[in-house]
Amino acid sequence: MKKANVTVLIPVYNESKTIAKIIETMKSSQYINEIICIDDASTDSTGEILKKIPNIEAITLKKNQGKASAIGKGIRKAKGDIILMIDGDLIGLNVGHVEQLITPLLQNDYDYSIGWILGGFVNSLTKPLTGERAYFKRDLTPLLDKMVNMGYGLELFLNYHFKEKKGKHVELKNMRQPFKEEKHTFGTAVRLNLHALADITSIILKSSNPPNFFVNAYLPFYFKENSKKVGITRSTIKKIQEKFIA
Repeated sequence: MKKANVTVLIPVYNESKTIAKIIETMKSSQYINEIICIDDASTDSTGEILKKIPNIEAITLKKNQGKASAIGKGIRKAKGDIILMIDGDLIGLNVGHVEQLITPLLQNDYDYSIGWILGGFVNSLTKPLTGERAYFKRDLTPLLDKMVNMGYGLELFLNYHFKEKKGKHVELKNMRQPFKEEKHTFGTAVRLNLHALADITSIILKSSNPPNFFVNAYLPFYFKENSKKVGITRSTIKKIQEKFIA
Protein backbone atom coordinates (compact mmCIF):
# COMPACT_ATOMS: atom_id res chain seq x y z
CA MET A 1 0.00 0.00 0.00
CA LYS A 2 1.26 3.47 -0.88
CA LYS A 3 2.46 5.58 2.05
CA ALA A 4 -0.30 7.90 3.21
CA ASN A 5 -0.07 11.53 2.20
CA VAL A 6 -3.54 12.70 3.06
CA THR A 7 -5.13 16.04 3.91
CA VAL A 8 -8.59 16.03 5.46
CA LEU A 9 -10.80 19.05 4.82
CA ILE A 10 -13.58 19.74 7.31
CA PRO A 11 -15.90 22.62 6.36
CA VAL A 12 -17.89 23.84 9.36
CA TYR A 13 -20.71 26.25 10.06
CA ASN A 14 -21.98 26.34 13.64
CA GLU A 15 -20.77 22.84 14.50
CA SER A 16 -19.63 23.51 18.08
CA LYS A 17 -21.32 20.34 19.37
CA THR A 18 -19.49 17.92 17.08
CA ILE A 19 -16.33 19.43 15.60
CA ALA A 20 -13.97 18.56 18.48
CA LYS A 21 -14.92 14.89 18.27
CA ILE A 22 -14.51 14.87 14.49
CA ILE A 23 -11.00 16.31 14.79
CA GLU A 24 -10.12 13.86 17.56
CA THR A 25 -11.06 11.00 15.24
CA MET A 26 -8.94 12.44 12.45
CA LYS A 27 -5.95 12.74 14.77
CA SER A 28 -6.39 9.10 15.78
CA SER A 29 -6.15 7.89 12.19
CA GLN A 30 -2.79 6.66 10.94
CA TYR A 31 -3.69 7.83 7.45
CA ILE A 32 -4.17 11.54 8.10
CA ASN A 33 -1.14 13.82 7.70
CA GLU A 34 -2.85 17.21 7.72
CA ILE A 35 -6.12 18.52 9.16
CA ILE A 36 -7.64 21.69 7.73
CA CYS A 37 -10.86 23.10 9.18
CA ILE A 38 -12.60 25.85 7.25
CA ASP A 39 -14.94 27.86 9.47
CA ASP A 40 -17.52 29.44 7.17
CA ALA A 41 -18.26 32.44 9.42
CA SER A 42 -19.86 30.49 12.26
CA THR A 43 -21.92 32.50 14.74
CA ASP A 44 -21.60 30.04 17.62
CA SER A 45 -18.44 28.96 19.49
CA THR A 46 -17.02 26.84 16.65
CA GLY A 47 -14.26 29.35 15.95
CA GLU A 48 -13.16 29.50 19.58
CA ILE A 49 -13.07 25.72 19.78
CA LEU A 50 -10.84 25.50 16.71
CA LYS A 51 -8.40 28.02 18.16
CA LYS A 52 -7.85 25.79 21.18
CA ILE A 53 -7.10 22.61 19.23
CA PRO A 54 -3.39 22.14 18.47
CA ASN A 55 -1.82 20.76 15.30
CA ILE A 56 -4.57 21.72 12.91
CA GLU A 57 -4.85 24.40 10.24
CA ALA A 58 -7.88 26.59 10.89
CA ILE A 59 -9.11 28.88 8.13
CA THR A 60 -11.67 31.42 9.33
CA LEU A 61 -13.89 33.15 6.79
CA LYS A 62 -15.29 36.52 7.83
CA LYS A 63 -18.32 36.14 5.57
CA ASN A 64 -20.35 33.00 4.93
CA GLN A 65 -19.41 31.83 1.43
CA GLY A 66 -20.92 28.36 1.22
CA LYS A 67 -19.51 24.85 1.34
CA ALA A 68 -17.98 24.77 -2.14
CA SER A 69 -16.00 27.95 -1.56
CA ALA A 70 -14.81 26.66 1.82
CA ILE A 71 -13.68 23.37 0.30
CA GLY A 72 -11.94 25.23 -2.51
CA LYS A 73 -9.91 27.28 -0.05
CA GLY A 74 -8.96 24.10 1.75
CA ILE A 75 -7.82 22.38 -1.44
CA ARG A 76 -5.59 25.31 -2.33
CA LYS A 77 -4.03 25.19 1.14
CA ALA A 78 -3.66 21.40 1.30
CA LYS A 79 -0.26 19.74 1.08
CA GLY A 80 -1.53 16.18 0.67
CA ASP A 81 -1.75 14.25 -2.57
CA ILE A 82 -5.11 12.86 -1.46
CA ILE A 83 -7.97 15.08 -0.30
CA LEU A 84 -10.46 13.60 2.15
CA MET A 85 -13.66 15.61 2.63
CA ILE A 86 -15.54 15.09 5.88
CA ASP A 87 -18.59 17.00 7.13
CA GLY A 88 -18.25 18.58 10.55
CA ASP A 89 -21.55 17.38 12.01
CA LEU A 90 -21.21 13.60 11.75
CA ILE A 91 -22.17 11.43 14.70
CA GLY A 92 -20.43 8.08 15.13
CA LEU A 93 -17.51 8.73 12.78
CA ASN A 94 -14.54 6.47 13.57
CA VAL A 95 -11.08 5.67 12.20
CA GLY A 96 -12.50 2.64 10.40
CA HIS A 97 -14.65 4.92 8.27
CA VAL A 98 -11.57 6.99 7.42
CA GLU A 99 -9.74 3.84 6.34
CA GLN A 100 -12.69 2.78 4.17
CA LEU A 101 -12.55 6.06 2.28
CA ILE A 102 -8.77 6.36 1.96
CA THR A 103 -7.64 2.80 1.22
CA PRO A 104 -9.11 2.56 -2.33
CA LEU A 105 -6.96 5.52 -3.40
CA LEU A 106 -3.84 4.45 -1.51
CA GLN A 107 -3.96 1.11 -3.31
CA ASN A 108 -4.24 2.96 -6.64
CA ASP A 109 -7.30 0.90 -7.50
CA TYR A 110 -9.73 3.83 -7.76
CA ASP A 111 -9.80 7.51 -8.73
CA TYR A 112 -12.16 8.50 -5.91
CA SER A 113 -14.30 7.10 -3.12
CA ILE A 114 -17.69 8.05 -1.72
CA GLY A 115 -19.13 7.00 1.62
CA TRP A 116 -22.84 6.25 2.04
CA ILE A 117 -24.90 6.53 5.20
CA LEU A 118 -27.65 3.97 4.70
CA GLY A 119 -31.06 3.74 6.28
CA GLY A 120 -34.25 5.74 5.79
CA PHE A 121 -35.92 7.31 2.78
CA VAL A 122 -34.17 10.69 3.08
CA ASN A 123 -30.71 9.13 3.35
CA SER A 124 -31.46 6.98 0.33
CA LEU A 125 -32.68 9.95 -1.71
CA THR A 126 -29.79 12.27 -0.84
CA LYS A 127 -26.84 9.89 -1.04
CA PRO A 128 -25.58 11.29 -4.35
CA LEU A 129 -25.07 14.47 -2.28
CA THR A 130 -23.04 12.84 0.50
CA GLY A 131 -20.11 14.92 1.71
CA GLU A 132 -17.84 12.04 2.73
CA ARG A 133 -15.44 11.66 -0.19
CA ALA A 134 -11.80 11.22 -1.17
CA TYR A 135 -10.08 12.39 -4.34
CA PHE A 136 -6.58 12.91 -5.66
CA LYS A 137 -5.67 16.58 -5.42
CA ARG A 138 -4.30 16.50 -8.95
CA ASP A 139 -7.80 15.71 -10.24
CA LEU A 140 -9.49 18.46 -8.22
CA THR A 141 -7.09 21.32 -8.97
CA PRO A 142 -8.20 21.86 -12.60
CA LEU A 143 -11.82 22.15 -11.41
CA LEU A 144 -11.23 24.71 -8.66
CA ASP A 145 -12.20 27.89 -10.51
CA LYS A 146 -15.65 26.48 -11.31
CA MET A 147 -16.02 24.43 -8.14
CA VAL A 148 -15.91 27.34 -5.71
CA ASN A 149 -19.15 28.78 -7.12
CA MET A 150 -21.19 25.60 -6.72
CA GLY A 151 -22.43 26.16 -3.15
CA TYR A 152 -24.54 23.20 -2.02
CA GLY A 153 -24.31 21.86 -5.55
CA LEU A 154 -20.68 20.85 -4.96
CA GLU A 155 -21.34 17.13 -4.77
CA LEU A 156 -23.39 16.99 -7.98
CA PHE A 157 -20.67 19.01 -9.69
CA LEU A 158 -18.03 16.49 -8.60
CA ASN A 159 -20.24 13.54 -9.53
CA TYR A 160 -20.64 14.87 -13.05
CA HIS A 161 -16.97 15.63 -13.60
CA PHE A 162 -15.91 12.22 -12.30
CA LYS A 163 -18.57 10.27 -14.19
CA GLU A 164 -15.95 8.60 -16.39
CA LYS A 165 -13.57 7.90 -13.49
CA LYS A 166 -13.43 4.72 -11.45
CA GLY A 167 -15.06 5.21 -8.05
CA LYS A 168 -15.40 3.08 -4.92
CA HIS A 169 -18.70 3.36 -3.04
CA VAL A 170 -18.55 2.27 0.59
CA GLU A 171 -21.14 1.91 3.32
CA LEU A 172 -20.25 3.83 6.49
CA LYS A 173 -22.03 1.78 9.12
CA ASN A 174 -23.14 3.01 12.55
CA MET A 175 -22.80 6.65 11.57
CA ARG A 176 -25.43 9.31 11.07
CA GLN A 177 -25.72 12.91 9.99
CA PRO A 178 -28.29 15.01 11.83
CA PHE A 179 -30.91 16.88 9.87
CA LYS A 180 -30.66 20.66 9.86
CA GLU A 181 -33.82 20.76 11.97
CA GLU A 182 -31.90 18.98 14.73
CA LYS A 183 -29.07 21.52 14.75
CA HIS A 184 -30.76 24.84 14.10
CA THR A 185 -33.91 26.74 14.88
CA PHE A 186 -36.85 25.96 12.61
CA GLY A 187 -36.46 29.23 10.70
CA THR A 188 -32.74 28.76 10.13
CA ALA A 189 -33.24 25.15 9.06
CA VAL A 190 -35.86 26.17 6.51
CA ARG A 191 -33.58 28.90 5.16
CA LEU A 192 -30.61 26.53 4.82
CA ASN A 193 -32.69 23.81 3.18
CA LEU A 194 -34.14 26.27 0.67
CA HIS A 195 -30.65 27.60 -0.04
CA ALA A 196 -29.40 24.07 -0.67
CA LEU A 197 -32.34 23.30 -2.96
CA ALA A 198 -31.76 26.52 -4.90
CA ASP A 199 -28.06 25.76 -5.40
CA ILE A 200 -28.73 22.21 -6.55
CA THR A 201 -31.51 23.29 -8.92
CA SER A 202 -29.34 26.08 -10.29
CA ILE A 203 -26.38 23.86 -11.14
CA ILE A 204 -28.67 21.48 -13.02
CA LEU A 205 -30.54 24.17 -14.97
CA LYS A 206 -27.39 26.13 -15.83
CA SER A 207 -25.71 23.11 -17.40
CA SER A 208 -25.67 22.92 -21.19
CA ASN A 209 -27.94 19.86 -21.12
CA PRO A 210 -29.90 19.65 -17.83
CA PRO A 211 -31.40 16.16 -18.40
CA ASN A 212 -27.99 14.75 -19.31
CA PHE A 213 -26.40 16.43 -16.30
CA PHE A 214 -29.02 14.99 -13.94
CA VAL A 215 -28.77 11.49 -15.37
CA ASN A 216 -24.98 11.45 -15.08
CA ALA A 217 -24.56 13.35 -11.80
CA TYR A 218 -27.39 11.83 -9.79
CA LEU A 219 -28.84 8.56 -11.06
CA PRO A 220 -25.69 6.38 -11.17
CA PHE A 221 -24.81 7.43 -7.62
CA TYR A 222 -28.34 6.80 -6.38
CA PHE A 223 -28.67 3.40 -8.01
CA LYS A 224 -25.15 2.37 -6.98
CA GLU A 225 -26.53 2.15 -3.46
CA ASN A 226 -30.09 1.11 -4.16
CA SER A 227 -29.78 -1.24 -7.14
CA LYS A 228 -30.26 -4.38 -5.05
CA LYS A 229 -33.58 -3.07 -3.76
CA VAL A 230 -35.02 -1.63 -6.96
CA GLY A 231 -33.33 -3.80 -9.58
CA ILE A 232 -31.74 -0.89 -11.44
CA THR A 233 -28.36 -1.33 -13.15
CA ARG A 234 -26.07 0.79 -15.29
CA SER A 235 -27.58 -0.79 -18.37
CA THR A 236 -30.95 0.59 -17.28
CA ILE A 237 -29.43 4.03 -16.80
CA LYS A 238 -27.96 3.81 -20.29
CA LYS A 239 -31.40 3.00 -21.69
CA ILE A 240 -32.81 6.07 -19.92
CA GLN A 241 -30.08 8.20 -21.47
CA GLU A 242 -30.73 6.82 -24.95
CA LYS A 243 -34.49 7.27 -24.70
CA PHE A 244 -34.79 10.69 -23.13
CA ILE A 245 -31.53 12.50 -23.91
CA ALA A 246 -30.45 13.50 -27.34
